[in-house]
Amino acid sequence: MPRLLQLLVLLFATTSFAYAQEWKWLISNEQDLVEGTVNFFGSSQFTDIHSWGDDDYIAAGFYERQKLKLGKDSLLNQGQTDAFITGIDKNQQFSWAINLGGAGNEVVSIVVDDAQNIYASLSFTSLSLNIQGRIIQNRGGTDICLIKFNPQRQVEWIRHTGMLGDEEALRPIIDIEGNLIWVYSVKSSGITEKVTVLKISIANEVLSDRTIEVSGLMVMGAHYQASEEIMHLYGMNALTQTLDDGTVIPSQGTQGTAFILSLNSDGTTANVYTDNRFEHIRSLSSYEQDLYFIGYKFEYDNNFFISMPDLVKLDNDFTEVWSIGLNSCPLPYGNFADVWANLTITNEGELYVSGSFGQEKLCIQDKELENFELADIQYNTLCAKFFISKIDNSGKVLDLQGFGNRLANIAKIESIGKRGELLVAGITQSDTFQLGNYQLINQLPTDTFRLGHSWYINNPGISFITALGGSISSNVSSQSMKQLLLHPNPSQDHFYLRSDAFTEKPVQIQIFSTDGKLLSQQNLLPNGNSLRVETSTLPPGMYVVGVIVDGQMAAERFVKY
Repeated sequence: MPRLLQLLVLLFATTSFAYAQEWKWLISNEQDLVEGTVNFFGSSQFTDIHSWGDDDYIAAGFYERQKLKLGKDSLLNQGQTDAFITGIDKNQQFSWAINLGGAGNEVVSIVVDDAQNIYASLSFTSLSLNIQGRIIQNRGGTDICLIKFNPQRQVEWIRHTGMLGDEEALRPIIDIEGNLIWVYSVKSSGITEKVTVLKISIANEVLSDRTIEVSGLMVMGAHYQASEEIMHLYGMNALTQTLDDGTVIPSQGTQGTAFILSLNSDGTTANVYTDNRFEHIRSLSSYEQDLYFIGYKFEYDNNFFISMPDLVKLDNDFTEVWSIGLNSCPLPYGNFADVWANLTITNEGELYVSGSFGQEKLCIQDKELENFELADIQYNTLCAKFFISKIDNSGKVLDLQGFGNRLANIAKIESIGKRGELLVAGITQSDTFQLGNYQLINQLPTDTFRLGHSWYINNPGISFITALGGSISSNVSSQSMKQLLLHPNPSQDHFYLRSDAFTEKPVQIQIFSTDGKLLSQQNLLPNGNSLRVETSTLPPGMYVVGVIVDGQMAAERFVKY
C-alpha cells in the first residue's frame, strides 16, 4: 500500500447523522514510515491553525523525521526537529508548505492579520538558520526570532534575540490597532530571569518595550483583552516578586501561586491578581469586560498526582463571579490521572473547554464522560480521550462529548475561524478516529517493547486538524457506540460484532475499503447483543466496518485473509 495513512470521508446516508455535519472537515498529513524515525507522540504534529483569507486556512507544527509530505510539497528535515508552516485551500487540500529548520530543534507558533501577513515566532537550537537566504546565527542555547511573511509567503523582516542562556517566546498577538505584541522570557538553568513584553508595528518599529527582572516566576501564556486594551500575562509564581515599578506579586511558596499580571497598552502595570487555590494558570480568555481562566491544583492520592483544574470567571475588578470544577471525579486510570484543559471563547461569548483526560472518567457538574476501555493498561501507556464541553455564561455545563477509541487522543481548540468555526489541532493513536461523518484510519504500527520490568507501547500516532462549525447541541441523540467488539480479527469468511447497544432493532452495517469506497451496505437483526457479518465475497485485505444502530455509531478496522 503506497500510503500508510488514508483519510476516509464516510458519507452515512441516514438522518440519524444529521448532527455530524457540524464537523466541517478533517485532514491529516501523509506519513511514510519507511523514512526517518518516530517518537512516542508521533513524527509530526500540528500546533497551530487559523483562518487565512476568506476561505483558506494556515497551520503550523513540527516534525522529527527525514521527510514530511504536505500535499504536493515534500519537506526535508535539516536536523532533529524542524518546524513548518502550511496552507490549506477551500477544498481542504494542502496547497503550499514552508520548512523552518537547521541542524538542531525548531518550534514555531503563528498568527495572521487581516491583510494575510503571517507572523511566526520561532525558537531554535541550531547553530544557524537559512530562511529564504537570510542567515541567522545562534548566540547560545535556544534563540528566538519573529519573522514576517507577506501574503506571497516571502520574508519581509526578521527580529532575532538571543543570549548565552535560553529564550522562550509565546505566540505573537495582534492588538486592536494592528500592532504586534511579542512576549518572551530569558532563562538560565531553567529559571526565568527576565520577561520582555515588546510591542512593534507591522514594519518592525518598536513602539514599547518593557523588560521585567524576575526570579521564580513563569509566564505560561498571554491574552489581549481588546475591549479594555489590556495585555494579561499569566502562569505560576514561586517567589514573591517586586517589579521595577514597585508592584508586588505575592506567592505562598515553592509549590507556586497562580497569577495574572495586567499591562496597559504602553506596557505599564494595570493590575495584579493572585490565587492561592491554584499552582498555576494554563489558559485565559475574555469576553467583553470579564476574564475567564483555568487554574490548576494537584492532589496526591494512592501514589498519583491528580490534576484538579477549575474554570473561574472574574469581573473587571478581578472579583470572582463563579468557579466550576473540571475534574470532580478524579479516578486514576492505569499510570495516569490527568485532565489537560484549554479555554476558548467565541465572538458571541460561547465558552468551550477542550482538551484530553487520561483517567477513568471525566465529571463536570452533572455531565459525565467515560474513558474507553483500558485494554492496554498492562503496557503502562496513556489512554486519553479528546473532549469538548460547552458552558454558558452563568457557569452551567451544557454539553460534554468525547472522541477517540483507544490509546492517546490529545487535542484542543486552537482558534476561532472567520466563519465562527472552532479550529482544532491534535494527534491520535486510535486505530480509527471519527468526528461526525469524517474518519481517520491509522495504519501505523503499534509495537510493544520492554524496558526493565515494564512493557510499553510505541505508536507514533497521526496528527490532524479539523473544523467544528456551529455549537455542539446538548440535544443530540446520536453518539459514539460504547464497547463495540469485533472478533475474530483477522477472519476468513465472517466475523461477529458484539455491543450492549444492540437490541431488537436492525443494525446498519457498511463496509469500506481503506480509501473510503463503500463496498457493501446491509441491515441485520442481532441475536441478543451479537450479530454475524459475512465477508466471503471480499478479497483478502484490510477493511473498515461502520455500524449504525438507534442513533449510535462506531467503526472498526478488520483484516480478511
